[in-house]
Amino acid sequence: MNVNVNMPEPPAAKYLELGLEVLLVAVAATSTALVAYYNLSGGPPKTSLPNYSALVGPKLPNSTSIIRNYRCSEKLVTEKDHAVKTIYETFKYSVIKYPKNKCLGTRNLIKVHKEDKVIKGEKKQWAYYELSPYNWITYKEASETITARGSGFVEIGVKQKEPVAIYMETRADWTLTAHACFSQNFIVLTVYANLGEEALMHALNQAECKYLVLSADLIKSLSKVVSKLRFLTHIIYVDEFPKMLEEERSHYEKKKIKFLAMQELEELGIRADHPHHPPAEDDIAVLMYTSGSTGMPKGVPCTHENIMAAIYGVLEIYNIRPTDTHLSYLPLAHILAFIIETGCLGEGIAIAYGNPRTLADASCRNCKGDIAEAKPNFFIGVPQVFEKIKAGIENDIKKQSYLAQWLFWAAYKQKESAMKHGLNTPLLDKGLFNSMKEKIGGNVRFIVSGGASLSPQCSSFIRTCFGCPVIQGYGLTETCGGVTCGDETDLNATETVGSPICSIEMKLVDQKDLGYTSNDEPCPRGEIWVRGKNVVSGYYKLEEKTKEDFQDGWFKTGDIGQLNKNGTISIIDRKKNLIKPPHGEYIAVEQLESSYKNSPLVENLFIYASSHDNNLVALVQPKKSTFEAKKPSGKSFEEFCKSKEGEKVMLSSLNDVWKSEGLKSIEKISNCAVLPKEWTVENNMLTAAMKLNRPEITKSQKEVLERLYKDLGVEDVGV
Repeated sequence: MNVNVNMPEPPAAKYLELGLEVLLVAVAATSTALVAYYNLSGGPPKTSLPNYSALVGPKLPNSTSIIRNYRCSEKLVTEKDHAVKTIYETFKYSVIKYPKNKCLGTRNLIKVHKEDKVIKGEKKQWAYYELSPYNWITYKEASETITARGSGFVEIGVKQKEPVAIYMETRADWTLTAHACFSQNFIVLTVYANLGEEALMHALNQAECKYLVLSADLIKSLSKVVSKLRFLTHIIYVDEFPKMLEEERSHYEKKKIKFLAMQELEELGIRADHPHHPPAEDDIAVLMYTSGSTGMPKGVPCTHENIMAAIYGVLEIYNIRPTDTHLSYLPLAHILAFIIETGCLGEGIAIAYGNPRTLADASCRNCKGDIAEAKPNFFIGVPQVFEKIKAGIENDIKKQSYLAQWLFWAAYKQKESAMKHGLNTPLLDKGLFNSMKEKIGGNVRFIVSGGASLSPQCSSFIRTCFGCPVIQGYGLTETCGGVTCGDETDLNATETVGSPICSIEMKLVDQKDLGYTSNDEPCPRGEIWVRGKNVVSGYYKLEEKTKEDFQDGWFKTGDIGQLNKNGTISIIDRKKNLIKPPHGEYIAVEQLESSYKNSPLVENLFIYASSHDNNLVALVQPKKSTFEAKKPSGKSFEEFCKSKEGEKVMLSSLNDVWKSEGLKSIEKISNCAVLPKEWTVENNMLTAAMKLNRPEITKSQKEVLERLYKDLGVEDVGV
C-alpha cells in the first residue's frame, strides 16, 4: 500500500487573509502575556525533566543496566495480568460489553470525477473521488459476519493452525477475515498488497499455504506466478469478479485452484454453523512477512501472547476510550497498523477505514475527505505523511502576501514557545490554529508517528500547528511493533522515541568497533537489545538467521540507541548502514539523510558512502513545487533535473543544510544527481514499508553513482 498522500492544502490562504486583525491582536496579546508571566516568575518556566525510564540492577559487563519504563520498574506487564489473553478473547470482550457500539465503517465510491489541469504548460488529467458518508456495522453485527466466515473456512477444509493468507489493501474485509481466522485458531498470513508477486509466491510456498483471500482486482497480478504456487488450492475473493478476468479463472482452474466469492463462503458458513475453536495463548496468531531491504521477506510468527503483551504494554501508557474513533488507512499487513487496530477493537473503539488517495478534502468532490468525515480522536501516520502535511502548509504560506506570511510565522513561533513550556494560547488558537486542526477532524487528542524516524523540525511543526502531542514510537515486527513510545507529558520530545513500553526491557550493548559504548559521555550508547513477552522466539523456517538475531532471550535489533538524561531513547544509527571510508570514521548514512531532507528542494534522498573514497555523493528526488521554481525558462522539469545547472542548484541547497545543521566536514555531500521520477515501491526505489531500498537503488543507479565519483576525479570506487 503506497502511502504517498496528497494531503489537503492547509487553511493558511483562507485564514491568513480573512483573519489578519484577529491574528495581530492574538500575537500581540500572547507576547504581552508571555512577557508578563516571565517577568513575574523570574523567566520562562523551568520544564521538569522526569526520568521516563528506570535502571534495574547494576551496570552489566559491556552494556548498560536493564532499562524499563518507570511505570513498571518492579514487574513487566504481560497478558497474564489480564483476564483477556488472546486476540479472539479481546474482540469477544468488546462484543459482549459494547454490542451496539460502531465497529467498522466504510465509505462507498459514488463517482470518480476526471478533471483536466494545466500545470507549467503541461495538460494532465486528475482523478477526484465522490464518496458516501461512513456506513457502519456494530460490534454485534461484525461478530456475526466473523462467525459466518470462520465457519465457512472450516466447511471448505481449513484445519486448526493452518495458514490463511490475506492479500489486499486495508479495508473492513481485511479485519473481518483476520478475526474469522482467530475464531477458529487459523494462522493469518499477511503479505503487503504491493510487496510484489515474487515475494507473495515466496511467502505462500514457504508457509505451504492452501488458502488465499484477496480483492478481485489483484487476481490478474497473481496469475503471473500461479504456476509456481505449489500448495494453493482455494482463492476466496471479495468484490465482484471482473468480467475481463474470466479467462484468468480458467487459467487457475487448470491448476485445480477453486474460486469462491466471499459471500458464498459466508453462506456456506451460516448453513454449516460450525462452533468457534478459540486459540491458546501460545498459538501463532499471525505469520507476518516483513518487507526487508535485502532479499526475500522474512516470516515472523507472532503468537497471541506476543501480540496481547505488546498491546497491554502500550495501554499502560495511553488512555483510549470506547467512545473514540480510529482512522485506519496504513497497511494492516504492517505490524504498526495491525497492533493499533487490534488494540482499538479490544476497547470498543470505532474503526473508520480510509485510503491514502481520499484522506484529504482536496482529493474529493461533493464530499469531505476521510479525515474530516471520520473525525478521529487520534491520528496515526508515518513520517512521509507528516512531511507531506508540513510541505503543504509551508507551500501555501509562501503564496500569501508578505504581511500574511509574517503574521503566520509570528503566531507559529509564539505558540511553539508556549507549548514547549506547557502553556496554552487560546487567542492564537481561535485566530488560526483551531481552523487548521479542523483539517484533521477537529477531535485529535494526540498524533502518533511510527515506521521510521520523524525529523525534529517536522515533529515540532505538526505539534504546533495542530496543538496536540506528537508521539514517536519505535518497534519492529519481531517485537510485535512495541519497543519504545513517547509520553504525552514530555513537552520537548522531538528527537526521541520515548521510553520502553511496559511489557519490555532493554539494554544498550557496546559496539566498540563502531565507536558506541555504554560508558560514553554524556549519554550511554550501544546496540538496542530487547526482551519481553511481546518479543517473538525467532524467524519462520530460518534457523541460522534466528541464531544470529536472538540470543538467550534477547533480540538484537541492529539499531544503535542512546539513553538520554531524562530516560528517553534516541535512535542514532543502524549497524548495517554504517560505512567506514578511508579516513577511518564511520558515516551514518540514514542519520545524514534525515538531516539533508530538511532542504526545501528535497523530497527524498539516498546518500552513498564508499569504503574506497572519502567523498559522499547523493541521489535526490526533488520536491517538484520548489525545485521547478528554480529552473530557467525554456527547459522542461526533467531537462533541468538532468542538467549540470540543476545539479548545481541542488548541491548548493544541500550545502546550506550542511552548514545550518552543523554537520562535520566528513559529512558534506560532494556531488549529487537529481532523479526526476517519483520514488515508489513499484520502481524498486522504496520497500513496501516505504523505506529506501538500498540494494536495489545501488544496483539500478550504479552508472549514475560511478559518474558522480568520476566528476570528482575518482575512478573505481567499487559501487
